[in-house]
Amino acid sequence: MNAIVSVNVGLPRDGKWRGKTVRTAICKERVQGRVLAARLNLIGDGQADLSGHGGKQRAVTVYQLASYRYWESYLRRSHLVYGNFGRNFTVERLADDEVCIRHRFRTSNAINHRNLLRHANRATPRLIWRNFAHLFTVSLMPFSTAWVASTELPAIPVTVYASVFVLVNTTYITLCFEARRSAAKRGRAAPRANDDAHAIACHTRYILHRQPWLH
Repeated sequence: MNAIVSVNVGLPRDGKWRGKTVRTAICKERVQGRVLAARLNLIGDGQADLSGHGGKQRAVTVYQLASYRYWESYLRRSHLVYGNFGRNFTVERLADDEVCIRHRFRTSNAINHRNLLRHANRATPRLIWRNFAHLFTVSLMPFSTAWVASTELPAIPVTVYASVFVLVNTTYITLCFEARRSAAKRGRAAPRANDDAHAIACHTRYILHRQPWLH
């Protein structure tokens, strides 16, 4: 399974290179907790040379965990620190020969889903079925998106896509309510309402800003 191993950020700073002082943001450090991904960069991150880095199409950069292992062997160094190569996400898998231009990857759904289920007291039948319903509707998103992107926006594919989009959010809301109910029985703090709103906002931003057929 593809996974984000670490999130790394760093702001531009001056450094020495070949006897000259240069401005660079290649020095990234791993951060803990949530980091907001804005339209142009991660919060706390920046780029020095905007002619070749950053922007809406290069707001976040990625480097594979396997590449760190390769350079450790090649350079005969152990335990390279994530962010050493100036990339924001250290990821597991996603090899260069498996990823192509226009491939799209989503993370917010999985992260919100995992954090939500932490509040569950036990796997009740109601929770299991609502979780299954949510995961099933999420699995339909890539197919409906590909269908719309491969057509010229006829009514049926657009309607199917919109219906799947609504179902994803609806099943997530019902799952939130069930997780709250389970957490209340256990006496634990229930998920906050603004977390639910954040998850729905992630879906909305995705459909408005990331779909090729809307541009």
